[in-house]
Amino acid sequence: MKETSFLKDNEEILERLRDVSVFDALSDKELRDFLTLSKLRSYEKGELIIREGEYDCWLYFLLSGSVDVIVGDQAMRTLSSKGDIFGEMGIIDGSPRCASIVADEDATQCLGMDASILDRIAKENAINALYVIYRIFAEVFSGRLREAMQENAQLKSENENLKKELELSTT
Repeated sequence: MKETSFLKDNEEILERLRDVSVFDALSDKELRDFLTLSKLRSYEKGELIIREGEYDCWLYFLLSGSVDVIVGDQAMRTLSSKGDIFGEMGIIDGSPRCASIVADEDATQCLGMDASILDRIAKENAINALYVIYRIFAEVFSGRLREAMQENAQLKSENENLKKELELSTT
């Protein structure tokens, strides 16, 4: 992994974030506050970003490339859209990582945010940063819940069809 220092006042990264949809509603000030907690991280294909079962305080936004989400030894999904978020669940509830995240392409770039710093920065900035982060989380969770409900409905339908086929084949 290659990593920058914290990105305070980094205009190049600020411009790149303006093209990421999850940051659309943020003002320049909110984006700058967010960058003070963030580093740019680059990974090569196969490099581990998050290890299932471990604890850490990093939240990631995919800027380029793709990553695989792996639970146990099962690949669950690939994230490849600019702005995809991962690592947020451990930030919210302090639980260990529920999945491993592995870079799926060379030169995969992520904006990593160290949420542990929120406790050490000025209260006003912490409140602003938390507001921004939780607003983004709400949008992401809403989309993921919608996807999970659709997938659950499809699996339920497939399960019912398989039951009917099994009943017909045994009679």
